Amino acid sequence: MLRLGVKNTLFIAPSFHKKTQSFKFLRDLLSKDCKVECFFVDIINKKQFEVPQDIKKKSFDILVCFQFLPSASFLKRISFKKGVIVPMFDACPSVFKTEKWIPYLNFNVISFSKKLHNDLMKIGLRSKYFQYFPQKQKISSWGDNKSIFLWNRRSEISINLIHKLFSNYKIEKLFWHFCPDPGQKLSPPSGSMNWEINKSEWFDDKNALNELVSDCAFFIAPRTKEGIGMSFLEAMASGRCVVANDSPTMNEYITHGKTGLLYDIKKPKPLKVNDLRKIQENAYDFCQSGRGRWEKESKNILKWMCEQTYPNKKLFYCWIILRFFKNPLKTTRAIIENIKHSK
Repeated sequence: MLRLGVKNTLFIAPSFHKKTQSFKFLRDLLSKDCKVECFFVDIINKKQFEVPQDIKKKSFDILVCFQFLPSASFLKRISFKKGVIVPMFDACPSVFKTEKWIPYLNFNVISFSKKLHNDLMKIGLRSKYFQYFPQKQKISSWGDNKSIFLWNRRSEISINLIHKLFSNYKIEKLFWHFCPDPGQKLSPPSGSMNWEINKSEWFDDKNALNELVSDCAFFIAPRTKEGIGMSFLEAMASGRCVVANDSPTMNEYITHGKTGLLYDIKKPKPLKVNDLRKIQENAYDFCQSGRGRWEKESKNILKWMCEQTYPNKKLFYCWIILRFFKNPLKTTRAIIENIKHSK
């Protein structure tokens, strides 16, 4: 266990987060008690990640990898005492491909998804679950109940899908925020659609984006699954009715018909909206109370990061043996790689 105090902390995150800033809440939280140094890696190109020379020359008390699972060879090039990974449910390998988690057996894990936390505990890793909530928002308007905001990030969540979900509800206007994730090709709306569509692209000023969201009563969660889900959480916190695929982390926050609306993207059916304003009020109240819990629990994050790691190694190695019988080549390679680069 590291003694508490000012810790030299290296915080690593994917380079595309420099635009979305979704890592900022955790980095800022650590910066209150730690000297935090950041650097970003390009995980999209999947090339060998380079560690800057100035980082190689330093020694860190804590290494935090946010939505980035480094290889054993990458970890060997960094000097640190305590390792922490913050994997995301939507962007990490299945925990039951256990050989992929070998480098992190002696890491503490922060999970922002209850589902991911439970799965990690199942294979013996030491995980701590935190449910994040954004800052409290002031509501000036509940938005137009005939307007929808869609941040179109993924091809699976198309305008045509949204049109089908709302086929039994009178919608007049769609705000189409056209900012796809890297590598995504988005489909245009069908010619038969009679909604008024207003298209926007990336805003340098987030307030401009928030104004568009606040004009609408409905907000479409932009992904089929999330690691945390900053965009839909901020929408809930501002009293929007979030419409989301029934998957983590969305269904860990949204109760269908109470704090939002859930659908099955594999078998989408028209939604029923019985009391829109009540759903909006419930979502707002839920996030208000949740923020209080987060502010209280988040004070323990640094303390927990510094604690000694006690994974269930017997359980973990049992899973490794099972994986060996299912995929002996990949499992053997992973074991050899980890032994080769172990500290």
